[in-house]
Amino acid sequence: MKTSKMKTSKMKTSKMKTSKMKTSKMKTSKMKTSKKTKTSKMKTSKKTKTSKKTKTSKMKTSKKTKTSKKTKTSKKTKTSKKTKTSKMKTSKMKTSKMKTSKKTKTSKKTKTSKTKTSKKTKTSKKTKTSKKTKTSKMKTIHIVVKQNQKEIRIDKFLKMNIENISRNQIQKLMFSEKIIVNQKIVKKNYKIQPLDSIEIQIPKISPILDHLEYKNIVAEKINLDILHEDEDLIVVNKPAGMVVHPGFGHYKGTLIHGIKYHLQNSNWKNLNLYRSGLVHRLDKDTSGLLVVAKNEYSKKYLFQQFHYPKTIQREYRALIWGDLIEKKGIITGFIGRDPKNRKRMTVFKTNESHKGKYSVTHYQVLERFKYLTYVSCNIETGKTHQIRAHFKYLGHPLFHDSIYGGHKIFMKKKCSNQNIEFLKTCFKILPRQALHAISLSFIHPKHEKCYFYCPIPEDFKIVLQQCRKKFL
Repeated sequence: MKTSKMKTSKMKTSKMKTSKMKTSKMKTSKMKTSKKTKTSKMKTSKKTKTSKKTKTSKMKTSKKTKTSKKTKTSKKTKTSKKTKTSKMKTSKMKTSKMKTSKKTKTSKKTKTSKTKTSKKTKTSKKTKTSKKTKTSKMKTIHIVVKQNQKEIRIDKFLKMNIENISRNQIQKLMFSEKIIVNQKIVKKNYKIQPLDSIEIQIPKISPILDHLEYKNIVAEKINLDILHEDEDLIVVNKPAGMVVHPGFGHYKGTLIHGIKYHLQNSNWKNLNLYRSGLVHRLDKDTSGLLVVAKNEYSKKYLFQQFHYPKTIQREYRALIWGDLIEKKGIITGFIGRDPKNRKRMTVFKTNESHKGKYSVTHYQVLERFKYLTYVSCNIETGKTHQIRAHFKYLGHPLFHDSIYGGHKIFMKKKCSNQNIEFLKTCFKILPRQALHAISLSFIHPKHEKCYFYCPIPEDFKIVLQQCRKKFL
């Protein structure tokens, strides 16, 4: 029993030992595992630390590389910029040298070209200013065609409906596109229609001859009978046979040629006169007083008086065929071109066809010479051939007026041979129409009233004297 107990105790102790051994083994294994874990943790921590270090080192290296790159690139850019700037400087130096060489070469050319360009710039400035002045001096006229108007060319229509405008002016306006019909530019052969709306841009005072045309006129030394001259105007006694202004077939020897020469050789240094300075005109074979404006202001001032006569008085003396019944009279009518003869004018009683312009002439009989009558005429309007056309209209054409039939002996059947020979000798003495502008009064641009008188010329005077001897 004791042995069994001993055995059992030994067994128990062995078991205890084995259990302790197991526990110790477990502990050791745990310790080992803990150590392992610790070491592993340590290793991992070391790894993490090393990784962090590597990361930081990498960051540092990356920063260094970046900074090195930056420095390198900055250095490169700086060097490249420097090289570029140096190249640019050298290129500029080269170009400047080239320019200076070119300048030195072209300096002679530029000197000659500068004078030409300066002249061109001056002329261009003048043309620009002239254009501005032209546009500022333009005025618009609106005309609405009547419903009963016949179809005629627009240039003819405008000539009949606008005062103091010539065909040449209308053609210039058409060419410069200053005439618009129904908001469209038309050609000169356009025929107007009823109710057409016509818009015309014309100068406030129509220049018949522009400044450039006046420059082309060569001054001629012509003996002019100047009755008065001041800084604003010239009053001339125009002789018979002298044309007032240049035109078709009359390119020399006109009054304007003589006035240009006079101004160039006188103390009055106004050389800007051109044909528009003529505020009124006289026919070639009509003698007498004529006013020429010397500047723009006087031209406008006189133009208003001549074409809207309230303050102006013009007296003419005429010798007409036949014996006028009344001592005084007024001739009125619409003066227009004669359809049968374009060189002469005719008088229309009414203006239904719009072919004429209204005109008024006052006359008074001074002397009667059986076959002829000496009259004084005062005109309210200054139309072309007004006095000549008016007396033709009355049946009493002017003596020796070849255009209106006055070159033939009036009432020849009733004349004796002796009287016929007498009248033929008078034709020889006075080889033109017997018409003379004897007096003229108007208000001067300086607001003073002027009066001028010009006696009858010698040829007209001799015929009157012979008639007085023969018939009185």
